[in-house]
Amino acid sequence: MRFFSRRYRCIAFNARVIPRPMCPQIRKLLAGAWRDDIIAILDHSGSTGPLVGLSMGGFATLHVGLAHPSELARS
Repeated sequence: MRFFSRRYRCIAFNARVIPRPMCPQIRKLLAGAWRDDIIAILDHSGSTGPLVGLSMGGFATLHVGLAHPSELARS
């Protein structure tokens, strides 16, 4: 973040809580919630650009790309 924020606007957020144990049904619900949260943040901030996610964030950004390819196309 520090490196990229010198040149780009970077937005970081904490994802919703991950319950333990996490069964596949809960994982699917959380993926949708995280996806919707990311879209809401982009819409609210008016930001465009590439999405980067690490670990579960990568899982969430993948779901953004699958469900809303137009959000990625606007970058």
